[in-house]
Amino acid sequence: MAHKAIPQEVARGVVHGSWKKVMEATTPHAMIEEWENFKNGFWGRNSKLIEYLDRECLEHKEKWACAYTNNIFHIGNTSTNRVESAHSTLKAWLNTSTGGVDTLFLSWHASIGGQVIEIRKELETCRTKTFKGAYGPPYGVIRGSVSLYALELMFVEGKKTPSECDCVIGRTHGLPCSCRINSFKGAGDHFQITHLAPFWSTLDYANPHDARRFEDNDANDLQIFHDLVAEVCRRGPSAVRAAKVALMSQLYPEEEGLREPRVSTKAKGRPPKRENARDPSWHEHAAARQGRRSTRRKTSTSDVTGAPKDATIHKKRKATTSDDTCAPKDATIHKKRKATTSDVTGGPKRDPMTKIDGVNVFPYFRFVPESVRDRCLGWWDPAPDGHCGFRALSHALHGDEDHHLWVRKAIIDEVMSIQQCEYAYEDVGLALTRLQWNKPEGTTMDHWMTESDLAVVATLFNWAIILYSQIDETKDGVRRRVPFGQTFLPMIAKPGVARPSTGNHWVRLDFEEDSIPMPPFTFLWTHFRDKTSTQGWEELFKDERDLYFALGGHHD
Repeated sequence: MAHKAIPQEVARGVVHGSWKKVMEATTPHAMIEEWENFKNGFWGRNSKLIEYLDRECLEHKEKWACAYTNNIFHIGNTSTNRVESAHSTLKAWLNTSTGGVDTLFLSWHASIGGQVIEIRKELETCRTKTFKGAYGPPYGVIRGSVSLYALELMFVEGKKTPSECDCVIGRTHGLPCSCRINSFKGAGDHFQITHLAPFWSTLDYANPHDARRFEDNDANDLQIFHDLVAEVCRRGPSAVRAAKVALMSQLYPEEEGLREPRVSTKAKGRPPKRENARDPSWHEHAAARQGRRSTRRKTSTSDVTGAPKDATIHKKRKATTSDDTCAPKDATIHKKRKATTSDVTGGPKRDPMTKIDGVNVFPYFRFVPESVRDRCLGWWDPAPDGHCGFRALSHALHGDEDHHLWVRKAIIDEVMSIQQCEYAYEDVGLALTRLQWNKPEGTTMDHWMTESDLAVVATLFNWAIILYSQIDETKDGVRRRVPFGQTFLPMIAKPGVARPSTGNHWVRLDFEEDSIPMPPFTFLWTHFRDKTSTQGWEELFKDERDLYFALGGHHD
């Protein structure tokens, strides 16, 4: 107000000079002292100016002098310029020749509606955003519950030293002053909403007639929260722990880093007092020996047998076979397929576990060992689009192929949590790169399921995975195919009914009761299994293994 009252010719020199010290005096005593200095200074020679200021301005000093405004709650609103600006806009509209009452009311009403929307937008921003430094003490609790402007003022106040604190912001804005903020920081305490004026935590815009509705919403939200807490308590300790972790991360985000570090399974070092690279581990030597023994090329046909959760072997078993001729095709996958017609993939449509009639068998049946063919009762040939292995597992789990992407993701999650020994023949990082695929269309060869995945699948789904194959062998100059097979058991969990699988194209098979030949256990399971929980499993499958050897299968 004093700025407008001073004549324009002296305003620039007065307002920004010694008169400014009078206005910004923080106490009445300091204001009177600065007023005396003003009168005795350069401007004191202008008696009319001194008389004017003493008569017109000092009479209203409570409205503009910091000595008085710093003692009332005004939230920084010490001027009426915003109100006067709005009035000026309204008056300009009223003076227009086209400003009819009907059009003026609608325009002014729309303007107010726009301002309300802007206010609600700012309030929503305060609830959803915050400053980077507001996650730790002392702002962690009030973060998202008070205005961003209040947090900004507290940040600026917190940068002051205790000697610079004048404790004014507590009276004018209802916010903690510098000395209080620093004391909370030193103690590691958090400010509560009650430490601030209610104005800063009022983040809901409501007209007087809407206030009741907002109060009802708050009470309803509180009741819903209590109901959720009761429901979590009823669901048991696991649900309580999960809810506790979620609430702790929301209330105390600064403590999220205070957890045990993740153990690196790829760490490599070198022996002490050695300048060369480290010595290979035992399992690396064993894997190399196993690789040298497996120099004969395999042509893939395999069988994956599922297993029940207990040790009882069920009479009916389902299996899978595969071929390495799988190529991606653009295809629409149908849930039900018939063996007599063709779908858009160009292959036969199949009913679940189609029976074998001895003639019209699936295209890859020739790769199944002859000793096993007579015992196979049915098959399921997935779409040859590069997902066939995962489709076969999906059919075994869910009865259809539509969940093959879920199966792939479940295997990826299992690979990320297991030890590297289950991928002794392939780097875990390369295996994850190969398994990563989230598109329903066909995949390229570098994303297919391989034999390396069978140990993970056996552990993940608690199955006994049986791999049936034939390998090319040259003896006395004659090339012939001989049976070959391996059995993958879970590394930790109990075994169950196995569903056979094969190389790169996977076909699900169904066998007669108690007649599934089981080849030797895989090298990985024999050497890296949990010997405590898997003790005695060799005897559990003794009959199936003896049947395999009796039919001409190879020995360990």
